[in-house]
Amino acid sequence: MPVEPGDDRWHPHRRYPLHQTSLFAPPPSSQRRLSLAERPLREWPIQERPIERLTEHGPMALADSELLAVVLHHSTSGSNPVALAQQLISSFGDWHGLQQASLDEIQRLPGVGRTRAAQVKAVLEIARRMLLAQPGTRFVLEHKRASPSQGAP
Repeated sequence: MPVEPGDDRWHPHRRYPLHQTSLFAPPPSSQRRLSLAERPLREWPIQERPIERLTEHGPMALADSELLAVVLHHSTSGSNPVALAQQLISSFGDWHGLQQASLDEIQRLPGVGRTRAAQVKAVLEIARRMLLAQPGTRFVLEHKRASPSQGAP
């Protein structure tokens, strides 16, 4: 709808209505601002990003999804690891459900490939082993490879 003289949005030296910042900008009502959860992590304020929050305030200050997002952080797609972590946790119900899920089940979620599924499973296995470990015991490094006597190549 063109702006005509007499309309209070009209000004003789402007070629577009006052509510627009330029000739080609859509009106503000059609521009919806995205929440942090909907934006890629690189667009978040630095102090709101999970890694920065962890280093500044410690791991206890982070929500479960933010902790998992720290593990899932690296991505080339510009995705949002916090949203992905929330989706992972909610899809499987809780940490226990996620721990019980197979790699294939985890990989079925959009944005989760082989590497991310393996990262999740590895972190959950470390947590499981920590719960089972006796205080004061030392880690024993074991390699679960076949020995030459078992016919390994």
